[in-house]
Amino acid sequence: ERRTLPSGSFAVLAALAANATAYTDNTVSADSEYEYRVRAVGALGETDYSDVAWVTTAEAAFAAPIWSYLHAGADGSDDLVGGVAVGPDTHPVVTGSSYSLIGQFDYLTTKLDRATAVEQWTSRHDGDQNDVDMGRSITVDHDNSVIVSGDSLMYNYPVGNNNNIYTIKYEPTTGQAQWGVSFDGPASDDDRATAVAVTPALDGSGYTVIGYGKNTDWDNDLYVLRYDENGAQVWGATPFDGGVLGDDVPMGVGFDIFGDVYVAGYTQGSG
Repeated sequence: ERRTLPSGSFAVLAALAANATAYTDNTVSADSEYEYRVRAVGALGETDYSDVAWVTTAEAAFAAPIWSYLHAGADGSDDLVGGVAVGPDTHPVVTGSSYSLIGQFDYLTTKLDRATAVEQWTSRHDGDQNDVDMGRSITVDHDNSVIVSGDSLMYNYPVGNNNNIYTIKYEPTTGQAQWGVSFDGPASDDDRATAVAVTPALDGSGYTVIGYGKNTDWDNDLYVLRYDENGAQVWGATPFDGGVLGDDVPMGVGFDIFGDVYVAGYTQGSG
């Protein structure tokens, strides 16, 4: 049974088959309030009514997107998004990874016109081993320079090929790479970025990258790296190890007005 609030009376809405456990009411109106109750009927009579369930309905209207943009790689395989950022010029820049039949995944970064979605530039990065390069995160600086960080399978002497955190800075109007820097962790094994952010102007030292990589116990430690605007590493925090044989992985980074860095993520504990 159903009644319309605030002053309606309960009336039978439907009689369901035996053992029914669900019912969908398709006769409601938008922006209305209803109460429902049920009872069972059998050979021995009727049960008491259930507790009353109250619902309200709303008609949601969503504006259609002004535009949408679709990238389908020329090799017809996977194209994955890593992030999107917007700088002072208000044009969005998207980064991610695009599969190439001749070299696995490459970083793919594209700047779009905010009004028309027309590509202003596109830049592709293939690492030194022509192997898997995954663009994970993006930020845009005060001068509209684009900074992308991710992980690239690179050659690390004498260990061999392993993932490094690889960060690139792109010129804002042409997408030309201005510099690229690699970080190979203490164990030289499977280092990956999760986020990159512009450091506040008060600190004045460029960009902060967070990520993680394997230690000698074969679990992940958390990294925090600071680069200046020319790509030189200013400092790297001591890798954070939670103290147990488990992974420590950062997920987000923020700053206060003094340039202090705050990192949030997860750590695997013993409990």
